Order: sequence, then structure tokens, then C-alpha cells
Amino acid sequence: MFGVSDPLREMGDNFNRMLAMTQSLNLTASQLYFGKIDGRGEDERATLFEQDAQVNALEQTIRRQVITHLSVPGTEADVPYS
Repeated sequence: MFGVSDPLREMGDNFNRMLAMTQSLNLTASQLYFGKIDGRGEDERATLFEQDAQVNALEQTIRRQVITHLSVPGTEADVPYS
């Protein structure tokens, strides 16, 4: 339908994307820390900072989506841990 969206699905999709990004970020950071990949170059560090910024932006988006969804009366049960 035109203009109809599923906010819970969108939040879930964003959350899954965020989890995948943080898994990749943590794996790369641990490999750099433990010397399994060369971390002397600034490219790796810049990539980590960029990925971290993307995760932060996605986290803010999810928070905004949850608050917006909870502002509609009767939707509290949809997001019980909020």
C-alpha cells in the first residue's frame, strides 16, 4: 500500500544491521590489537573510526524509531523493554 510502513520490522532490520556491523568492527579491532593484521597504517584505524560512526548513527536512528513508535497510544506492548 502507498505510504504504509512496518515500524517494528524497520527497527528490527536496523538492529540486525547494527549487530552485524558491531561484530565486524569488534573482529577487526581485536585482530589489530593482537597483531593478527598490520595495524601500523592509518587506513585500518580510519576504517574502524568510520565503522564506529556508522554504528553510532544507526543506534541513534533506532532510538528515534522506538521513541516515535512509543508516542502512538497502545504501542507500549510492541517494545516491552523500552
